[in-house]
Amino acid sequence: MKKYLLSNWINLLGTIIGLYFIVLFKALQQLFTGERGFTIETVFIETIGGSFIYAYGFFIQNLIPFLIYAGLLFLIDYILLLSLKGKENLMKRMNIEIIIFVALFFAYSISEEGYSLLILSFAFVASQWLRKRKLKKED
Repeated sequence: MKKYLLSNWINLLGTIIGLYFIVLFKALQQLFTGERGFTIETVFIETIGGSFIYAYGFFIQNLIPFLIYAGLLFLIDYILLLSLKGKENLMKRMNIEIIIFVALFFAYSISEEGYSLLILSFAFVASQWLRKRKLKKED
């Protein structure tokens, strides 16, 4: 049970990578609309440094939502582990988590009118898929 809970680091890392893609998406959008006078190479270099600043600002400004997200991630995982025991229920647990967190990301992005935050939904699904593969390999 401990390895299942500790494997949530994959989802947290996926969220941080999703934040990078948000910064990259916004920079590319500005580049192609003529708002930036840079080349595509400088956009990628700039977004690597900018994503750290953006992620830092996102976590500081939105620390409470991120802590709630991390807490819910571990809490829901723990509850699902207790209610759906066994290796055969791994897919059910993971799919329930995907449904819950994608719905939360959609609701949060619509309420904040930050539609680029929908990228976090895709990042969560991708990281959950990687987590499934890792847990299946270990079993």
